Amino acid sequence: MVEEKKVDMGALTKQVEYYLSESNLKKDKYFNDLIRENTGYLPIEAILKCNKIKALTQNPKVITEAVKGSDKLELNLEETGVGRKGNPPVPELEKTGKRKEATKEDAKEDREYIKESDLNEPVVMGIEGPQEPKNNWRQIETDYKEKYPDRKVLYTRYDKGEGQIIVSSNKQDLTKLTEELKIKIGDDEFVVKKLEDEKLEKFWAEHGNHYNGCVNKKLSLSSNFPYKDIELKKKKADREKKNAKIAVKLGDTTYS
Repeated sequence: MVEEKKVDMGALTKQVEYYLSESNLKKDKYFNDLIRENTGYLPIEAILKCNKIKALTQNPKVITEAVKGSDKLELNLEETGVGRKGNPPVPELEKTGKRKEATKEDAKEDREYIKESDLNEPVVMGIEGPQEPKNNWRQIETDYKEKYPDRKVLYTRYDKGEGQIIVSSNKQDLTKLTEELKIKIGDDEFVVKKLEDEKLEKFWAEHGNHYNGCVNKKLSLSSNFPYKDIELKKKKADREKKNAKIAVKLGDTTYS
């Protein structure tokens, strides 16, 4: 099979490195189990099922080339699986007690589990970049997670040179969390910085509905959904009411 488009090998290598990173394997049950079942190696066929990989390539040979260019990864003898350099022990899964077990479908969708408390005081960051990126802009999420591994990405959008990435704060040092960040994906360069004042209000007015829909979908994948607990229902309603007030204040009568 011949690739029909030029592949961003840097982005591909970084994404595969993330899948096999210590931090991801501690929470990704599906990949963790697969690596244990395959003597320390993650089958390339499983990597190819991930949507972020599909956006870059569907050719297993390109995956092997990307791995060969990494100083963190190695291939098995058959070049059908990817492992961490030196084949160290697979990290134990974190025991949260609340997170639903990952499934094959979860791994394919690259889903990140969130809970209601992650939505308290989220930090909205603006994204500025090229009008038409040549590479997959969703790599921004991966780069941001690498810089702040204990934060959760709640929402991301990008269109015609501008967008937003919203992350959980959870009382972390906001000075570090909100510092300007430059991310380079192939030939594309993006600047991520905190939204404030009018720009922040404009985001909630124009995209508040979309944000609510996305985070509610993510919540539906956790054990907190459907909202059996009355307190969780109240928090959800209060959050959406707050966003609606901002929208109405700015004259958006269509917000619902």
